[in-house]
Amino acid sequence: MDESFYGGRELTLTDKGVELLFADDVGIMEKSKNFNPKNCIVFDPDKIKPTNLFFNPNEEEQIGQISKLIQEENYQKARQKFQAHGLPPGLTVLFYGDPGTGKTQVAYNLAQASQRLLLMVDIAAIRDKYVGESEKRIKQIFKTYRKACEHHDLHPILFFNESDALISKRYEVNSSVDQMNNSMQNILLQELEDFQGILIATSNLNMNLDTAFERRFLYKVAFQKPELTTRLLIWKDKMPELLEIEIKALAEEFALTGGQINNICRKYLLSHILNDDTPELEELRRLCEREYFGRAEAKPLGF
Repeated sequence: MDESFYGGRELTLTDKGVELLFADDVGIMEKSKNFNPKNCIVFDPDKIKPTNLFFNPNEEEQIGQISKLIQEENYQKARQKFQAHGLPPGLTVLFYGDPGTGKTQVAYNLAQASQRLLLMVDIAAIRDKYVGESEKRIKQIFKTYRKACEHHDLHPILFFNESDALISKRYEVNSSVDQMNNSMQNILLQELEDFQGILIATSNLNMNLDTAFERRFLYKVAFQKPELTTRLLIWKDKMPELLEIEIKALAEEFALTGGQINNICRKYLLSHILNDDTPELEELRRLCEREYFGRAEAKPLGF
């Protein structure tokens, strides 16, 4: 364009100006902008590799229901129903229970299956030594999520992994740190009250959930250690090369979680590489015993 047309000066268009000038293309332009949220790690559903997971019947039923609900057609119907009854349209879910029971991986699988972006909150990055900064950051996370909902066709999943520090019981304020934690929890409670999208939180807490958070989570799924039938399925999936009798022996003898069985499988494969042979069943038993880390509550079954 000839410089004399605008006197050599730069022109800055407002959002409204862009909308008027490029009315037909503004949607495409908006979608093409890079989305770089602060204090969140972004997972593209197309890049998430789904993992086979096996659960006890109660968990399996609840996870299946949540999976169906966040499929777009059902999700929009649920939002309309909630709004028609004057209720907040958000879906808030808490997965809690023992480590290694699959809570985090379920969130990844749900994002992949529903083709929704997963925004995982970097909880460690939220905290700041300066007064008021941590509170600002947690507010910013929800502001970022609302922008993400506008930016993407499908509402993303906001994911608070290992959220124990944020949702545990509140205590008396004896220090500035206590004050900060309580302030952050109050902000989170208010955001959950008004939440408009899909939120999943995980926690290793079983009994220490603050009562104020209980009603804020629509679904609360307790992840228990796998029962015998579930352990059999996990062993078969992770180590199909084992004989049926070997799988049965290990599943009956050791009350392991899926995460522990996964670790044993990896050690088994490494042993195969280092020793250039196939480990015997007794070697697998030793690996199972070592995986317990000597914890008294996780002794092998039997007498």
